[in-house]
Amino acid sequence: MSIYHLTVKMHSRAKNKKLHALRALAYRTGSRIVDPVTQHIYDSTSKSREVIHNATITPGFGPAWKDNPQDLWQHVHQSEKRKDAAIFREFECALPKEIADETSPEAWVRLIENFIRDQLTPHGVLVTYAIHNKPGNPHVHMMCTTRHWTADGFGPKNRALDTFKVLYGWRKSWADHCNAALRRAGRSERVTHKSFAELGLQREATAHVGPAHVEQTNPQYAQKREEVIARNKKVQERNHRRGLERQRRAHVHLRAGVCGVQMVRHIGSWEGFAPEDQGAQPARTHPLALRSEALDDAALFDQSDAGARRQLLLAWPDAETAFNVLTRWRETLGRSWSWSVFLGQYQRIRKSQENPLAELLAKELMWVVSRAPQRLPDCLDAADPPHVVRAAFSVKEWVSKNKPQFVGALEALIEQAQSRLPEFRQRATPSVTDVQATALKVPSATFREVLVSFPELSHLTGSEIDIVAACQRLATAIDRPFTPEILRKRLQRMTQGKELPEPITNESLIESLLIKDLVFAAKRRPHRLADALRAVPPLRRAFFEELVRDALIGTVREPNHAQAAKALSTFQQLELQARWAVEQVLTPQQLADFEYRRSCCQRLGSTYTWQTFQADINRLAGCPQGWQRAWWDELVDQFTPTELKSISTLCPAWYDRPFEQWSSMGRNTSQVSQQPWDRGHAQDFRGVTGVSHTDDDLQTRMNTGFGVPT
Repeated sequence: MSIYHLTVKMHSRAKNKKLHALRALAYRTGSRIVDPVTQHIYDSTSKSREVIHNATITPGFGPAWKDNPQDLWQHVHQSEKRKDAAIFREFECALPKEIADETSPEAWVRLIENFIRDQLTPHGVLVTYAIHNKPGNPHVHMMCTTRHWTADGFGPKNRALDTFKVLYGWRKSWADHCNAALRRAGRSERVTHKSFAELGLQREATAHVGPAHVEQTNPQYAQKREEVIARNKKVQERNHRRGLERQRRAHVHLRAGVCGVQMVRHIGSWEGFAPEDQGAQPARTHPLALRSEALDDAALFDQSDAGARRQLLLAWPDAETAFNVLTRWRETLGRSWSWSVFLGQYQRIRKSQENPLAELLAKELMWVVSRAPQRLPDCLDAADPPHVVRAAFSVKEWVSKNKPQFVGALEALIEQAQSRLPEFRQRATPSVTDVQATALKVPSATFREVLVSFPELSHLTGSEIDIVAACQRLATAIDRPFTPEILRKRLQRMTQGKELPEPITNESLIESLLIKDLVFAAKRRPHRLADALRAVPPLRRAFFEELVRDALIGTVREPNHAQAAKALSTFQQLELQARWAVEQVLTPQQLADFEYRRSCCQRLGSTYTWQTFQADINRLAGCPQGWQRAWWDELVDQFTPTELKSISTLCPAWYDRPFEQWSSMGRNTSQVSQQPWDRGHAQDFRGVTGVSHTDDDLQTRMNTGFGVPT
């Protein structure tokens, strides 16, 4: 099947002193070329068997030598005078093997030349490409010039193409052109340039293994290849476990669908389910036809990441803080990041270092200097100035020895970071408000005594100032007190309810305490939510924003939002379950009846909930006139004419009893027994659908109802 692959390499004399443009051309085109200056022969005809096509794409203006590949690349080589000059840029791209083959490569040629004319030719780039058809691995090499093309030949360097933004554009464009080629060939396969993270998939990518035949002549390569294969097997095992977890969670949704089927059976057929003469049809063909998007793959618990996080926190108490710092660094530079990657990096550094974070940041900066030196200025925004200065001084000696051409850029980075230090220190110094000043009057020893009184938290002694400061900032933002006694009560509830995080660290405990206040603000003081979110740790704000959103809409998600779920009252959770269950099987017209009923009940001074709606469907399912009409008939029979007159405009249009007849149908309220819409909320919560039962005869009659899974 088609697999996406695109790499862009810059070939320069700085990395390869023997680099020659003609040698590179001979190797990629599988030809024999004689250097006209030195008469040196570059013979790569041994590769000619796999090269099935090559061509050069040039504009229609300029010197005539541009149309001869050998003359073109000889001029490219001669135009570069510096000993560290970049000679050419190379694209290496996988070709979809479904659209062409060795005997008819026309579809590949069209794909390649469309990409070149779309992305490279408009920027004055001349390209020589060669298609290699290795067994099972068709691909193309594109050699691109690095200077602007003018009417007189080569002009200045094209620096506009040396950015990551342009690279991302190339990757997307190649995927679009491949998919267009597959579409033209009538194929259903598609490729994408996006990573698993961008697609919202909790999967790890495997590493490229490489060709097997090299093992026979290179023992070092063979050992490295075996290590990659072993790592890939572990990744595949972890992905398999994630798949099993997705299946387990999907089973819950399917079970809900089965309960929906039972609901339909006991209410009646779809035709009898709708009001008379309305022609209402079910909005869903089957309750089991749930959307796959409902299974939020990104919300699944990543077991491997959780294990890595737990292992790191046990070995390094400040791992959470370091992870947040490195997350900001990686995201700014467009690199992937996870706890599993973090664990691998931590295991490779020298553990004798007093500050592992400094060494990790130094290694990140070394990567930037080695792989993407043009992004050195971005490092100023990737971390706080003290971290940047410390990392830059740490790698200065290494850069002087291995990458001397970038010493000036590194010194400029140090100078700019140092110039930002005063502003950073001023900004980092917290201002003490009146409320905070009052809180600071409480001795830290008092909070320390609270922590020591809990054996599970005794190892956090010494961190009470951080805990108090974080909780006090949020409490101040939502106008709530925070004292040692309040902290003691919260910790007691968390200990008794087994809500303490695992493992217990300074950061995880602060997060658990802040969750309580944020849920309180979302439900009781929504006008202070903006202030509350400004008071949480900035690097975790996205997590808290999502938690607040879920708390507001009542979404219960495990495991990250377990505490938010526990913060919801039992009635709210049952109400959500009832609404979800009913919506799985009713049509939009039938669901609209709920709003009519609730409006009428409000006008009459009572409430009508989704749980009551679900119970009424159960109760009236066997009525000959239909469950909807039966409810409205029951309403008319239970109230006086005066009361009915007040709701005459709130009834659904399909309920066709004339208002004039209502006075003869209503009866005195003294004869009214307990109303079905005023029975309270005594619940017998069963199964996924959460059916309500309020009296013994209803319990007996509904033992086989849709709310009791078989």
